[in-house]
Formats: sequence, structure tokens, C-alpha cells
Amino acid sequence: YGNMIVDTEQGYHVTLGVDVMKPGEPIDTITDKITALKETILTAPVIVYFKAVLEGSPKTDIFQFDLREDTRVYLVPASDRVTVTLRLTLQDPVDLQVSEIFLKDYKEVQRRKAGGAPPAIFSISPPEQIKGEEKGNPGFISFAVLKRHMKDMDDTAAALINFRSFLQYHLKCSKSFFHSRMRKKVREFLKVLNRAKTDFDGDTKKKIKKTATGRNFRKKM
Repeated sequence: YGNMIVDTEQGYHVTLGVDVMKPGEPIDTITDKITALKETILTAPVIVYFKAVLEGSPKTDIFQFDLREDTRVYLVPASDRVTVTLRLTLQDPVDLQVSEIFLKDYKEVQRRKAGGAPPAIFSISPPEQIKGEEKGNPGFISFAVLKRHMKDMDDTAAALINFRSFLQYHLKCSKSFFHSRMRKKVREFLKVLNRAKTDFDGDTKKKIKKTATGRNFRKKM
């Protein structure tokens, strides 16, 4: 970010400054950099681990950081890969149930539909590499990023870091779908109740029939 980095204001981690009179770069480029600041910071350690593997000198220690209050990221290096594990700790009971189903199915869907993507494994208990860590709720999702996935490391790192947002998007879509289905069912039940309404005599309302001459009549019981 070069000259855009200025003295950090109190209470913040990073402060950017732009000379609007002499920006030095196209406005679109500057706005793209500003909007990508968080992603750039969060993907930085992932890219460092990727580069170390490609250079033949992988890191030896496990790096971890909090992506969100309910999500912790673990970077587990190896000679030919970096395993990126996300520990999810959701509080909302509906989110918890939906996410567990989604993550369990995600592995199978990914295997059939995206064979070239990093293998994904969902587990309730911590993976072997980070055994001893606190359990997640619903659990852990791990991606084994091989060397062939690191060729476009910026996009790969961004996709991994944004997986939590991807999951949140599907949680909201699922709940919206559930609500729409429930509203549809309620409307159907109301139609049934309306058809079952009775008149003041306690008789079920029936459609009035007419004779050929247009007169109304009701069948006597």
C-alpha cells in the first residue's frame, strides 16, 4: 500500500490516507485496494506458508489466528502441502444444525463436482495435527492445499479465508428458504380452515346451488 499507510489512529490497527487532489493512481485502483485491505491482511500468513512450500523450505511451526470471534484458522505445514483448518464455534442453534448438515455434505459434493479443488474434511473433533485444541461447534473443516493449488496462490488464499463468509451466505439463504416454505404452508392451512368454517346454525357452509331458472335452493337433510 506504499504511501497510503499513515500513522495509525488510536483504537484502530491500520489507517490509510489518500490525497484526493493528487491520488497518484487511478481512483478505481485505489478503491479496490481499500476494499481489499482486510482480505490482504488475512491472506498474508497463508501466502507466506504457500511460498515456503513452493521454495522447498516449508515452515515447521503451526500458525493460528482468529478470523472472527467464532472462527479460528490453523495453518499446518508439510513438505508438499499446507493444511488450512477452520474451527467453527457457532452460537445460534439454527445455524448450528444447518451448518453441520451443510459441512457434512460439502465434502461429498466437492468430491463429485470439483475434483481439482483442495480435498475437504469435516470432523467434530480436532484433526490429528492440532490434537488438544478446544472442540468446535459444530466442528472443524480442513482443506489440504497441494502445490498445484498454490500456482494462483492469491485466489486460493482468498477463497480459503472467505470460506466462513461463504458458509454464512448459505446459512442465511437456507433460513430464508425455510421461512418462505413455512409461510406457504400457513397460507395453505388458512385456506383449509376457511373452507371448514360453519354458519350460525352450526352447519358447514356449502356452495349455493341454482336451478335452471336461476333460483337458489339448499338441500334439506
